[in-house]
Amino acid sequence: MINLLNHDEGFFVWEVVIFLFFMGILVKKARKPLQEYLKERQKSISDSLSAVENLKAEIEQVKKESDLIRAKIHKEISDIQSDAKEYAGKMLSEAETEAKVAYKAIIDEALSYVEKLNRDAIIELKNMTGKIVVEVAGQMLHKELSTKARQEEHIQELIKRINLKKEI
Repeated sequence: MINLLNHDEGFFVWEVVIFLFFMGILVKKARKPLQEYLKERQKSISDSLSAVENLKAEIEQVKKESDLIRAKIHKEISDIQSDAKEYAGKMLSEAETEAKVAYKAIIDEALSYVEKLNRDAIIELKNMTGKIVVEVAGQMLHKELSTKARQEEHIQELIKRINLKKEI
């Protein structure tokens, strides 16, 4: 049997009894606040996890919205680029048309100027030819009509021709 008054064995048993007594008091007094603290802590952790889940859902929603906005922006950029290409093509076509019209006007103007120069040259050539013919004819007449008798003969011949023309 154990001797409770013996220092070695008894001391150990008393230590265990005192320890259990204080543990019982401690458990009785500290149990409720400790349980309440643990429940509050568990609720806080649960609320935090719930908040994290809500934030994850919000982040996913924001990510989806940003993807939609990004897609919309890419579409608008694509539309703007295609509109710019179409506008550039239209401007190029208009410039080409204007250039063709200007080219045709320049060619027409040049052709009319060349025709005018051609007519002027022909007129000048005719005038010069006429002058040469008149001068040659004058020199030939002068040579043929150098004598007075020849001159009178030529005048008589011209009068006959004029009279013949009147009769016809």
